[in-house]
Amino acid sequence: MTSNLSIASRKEAFRQILKLKRESIPSSLSKKAASLLYETLRHITRKSPLVLSYASFSTEIDTWALNQYLATEKKLLLPCVQ
Repeated sequence: MTSNLSIASRKEAFRQILKLKRESIPSSLSKKAASLLYETLRHITRKSPLVLSYASFSTEIDTWALNQYLATEKKLLLPCVQ
């Protein structure tokens, strides 16, 4: 089955679906996931000289604690969006 939608249109539709799914995650579960992310990646990145991360916003998993740790260790790389 061939779709008449462009790749860009399909990607945007998929992003919207994921956004709705993220918005439906309970706050308590989201906080637990962020804590698990921090603990797991802090351990994994211990021996890495640099780590590329992202600055989360809105309903994305919270990367603030991890990014703070990586910045303190002088390992954090964040993309620049203009």
